[in-house]
Amino acid sequence: MTEHPADNLQRVAAHLPTFRDPLGPAFRRMEELNASLTRMAEVHNGLGHLAGIEKSIARMAGIEKSIGQMAGMQNVIAQTARLADYAPRIQDFVLRDPLADFHQEMAKLWEERARAAAEAREAHSAAGCVRRLEAEIRLFESQLDAAQDVGIRLVNFGSEITFHVTDIGSVEPDLIIFSGKTQAGAPVRLLQHRNQIDFLLTTLERSDPDQPKRPVGFHHQ
Repeated sequence: MTEHPADNLQRVAAHLPTFRDPLGPAFRRMEELNASLTRMAEVHNGLGHLAGIEKSIARMAGIEKSIGQMAGMQNVIAQTARLADYAPRIQDFVLRDPLADFHQEMAKLWEERARAAAEAREAHSAAGCVRRLEAEIRLFESQLDAAQDVGIRLVNFGSEITFHVTDIGSVEPDLIIFSGKTQAGAPVRLLQHRNQIDFLLTTLERSDPDQPKRPVGFHHQ
């Protein structure tokens, strides 16, 4: 039986010495070292990226701080503007007497009291009585024509007297004086207490129609 050539080759190969590459482990260590260096480079790049992020965060924090400072400055400016608006009023408050309103109210009360007292004195004085008589007689006098004068008619104890009135005056505190003349031309002077005045206003024909008409004169202090 003839052997196949392949079988011979196997037998020959089995007797050949085994070849070992002396550089194999060195290459493997180099590959491992390269891989380690690659991982370190990646880690370094990652750390650098993180550092960049940290710097960006720091810059953002600085920007936020600047924005806060600007907001604070804007608040200060706004408050200063408001204080400028209130400055005149603040000066008023500082210089104002805290009892000023009370003093003003008291002054008004005293003025009103003084005015009321003056009106009361006027109402109870002879001059005040003449002033009130003047208002009434002027109104009556305005209704007369050029040929008529103001007359006073008195009725006392059953007797009656009528005379032309020329002047009315007063003597304080309570005396009223009527001056005039009778229809016959006799002078008349009537003295009355201000609380006892009681007469009738009437019209009389003028005794001297050719002369200019003279209104009743009033004299009061």
